[in-house]
Amino acid sequence: MSRLPTHRPLLASEIAMIEHRVGECCSDMSKRQQARLLSRRFGLGKHAVRQILRVKYQSVAKWMIGCRGVSGRKLVDGYYFNTWNEGSAYWLGYLLTDGCMSDTGEISIGTADREIPVKLKACIMSTHRITRSATNFGTIAYRMSITSPSLSSRLSSLGMEPRKSHTVRVPRVPLFCLRHFLRGVVDGNGSIICNKSKGSSTQISTGSLEFARGLVRAISRLGFVPRVYSDAPKDYFLRYSVRVHSTAFAEALYKDSDKLCRLERKFRRAVPRHSLSVVGGPHPAGSTNVLGN
Repeated sequence: MSRLPTHRPLLASEIAMIEHRVGECCSDMSKRQQARLLSRRFGLGKHAVRQILRVKYQSVAKWMIGCRGVSGRKLVDGYYFNTWNEGSAYWLGYLLTDGCMSDTGEISIGTADREIPVKLKACIMSTHRITRSATNFGTIAYRMSITSPSLSSRLSSLGMEPRKSHTVRVPRVPLFCLRHFLRGVVDGNGSIICNKSKGSSTQISTGSLEFARGLVRAISRLGFVPRVYSDAPKDYFLRYSVRVHSTAFAEALYKDSDKLCRLERKFRRAVPRHSLSVVGGPHPAGSTNVLGN
C-alpha cells in the first residue's frame, strides 16, 4: 500500500465526540485527581503529568484532542477492558474479528470506515494517530496501531493473540453485555442482509470452528436459533458462516446502542425506522463491573 501524503483533520462532530467521552471522565475532577488519572491509567511519571496540566492544557479533555503524546509518546487507557460495560464488550467483539495483534503486542485495526478508529480512539482515550492509505483496489483504508503492554496483556487474557484467524474462541461474556459483544462481532466481520419478502438475516464469517461454535452458544442465550454453514475449502482452510434468519435479532443487537459502539451503516440496516433519530444509551464507561473469565 502507498501512503497518501495528507491526513484529513478531525471533523467538528468527531472532536465533539472525543470531548464528550473524555470530558465525562474528567469534568468533575480537580487537577490533583486528573493527575492521578493520568499517572495510573496511562503510566505517566510526575514530570509528564506536570507537563500536561500546565496552563496550556487546563483540562485533560482539551489536551487529549490537541496533543499527540508527551515527548513523542502515545497514550492510551490501558485499563479500558478491565471492566465489563457496553464499550469494552463491543470493542472486544470487534477486535477479535477485525483487529490483529503482533508478536510484540502491538494492536492494530484497518478499515474502510473512518468512524471505527475515530470511535475507538475516543473510547480508549488514545493519542495514537489515524493514518490514511490507498489500497491496491483504489479504495481508502484507515489504520491505527496501539502499543500498550497493559492493554495487550488484558486482551490476550480475553482471547486475542497473534495469527488468531483459525484459533480464536469466544470468551465468557456476562449476559448483560452479550448483545454488545455480538454487535461488535457483526460490525467487525459480519453483514446484515435485507429482503423485503423474507425479512433480514445476519451473517458472521470466521475461519475458526471453535469461534463459530461459541457464537452459536452465545446467540442461543439471547433466544435465537443460529445455523452454521461451511464454505468449500479455499487457501487450505474452511470458512464458517453463522447465520440468524430473524429481523428481530439484528434489531435486538443495535436498538438503543451507544453511538460510540456501533457502525452507523449497519445500524441503519438493522433499525431502519430509527436511523434518522439520535439514539443514546448508557455510556461505554458507565459500568464498574469487574471482568472475569
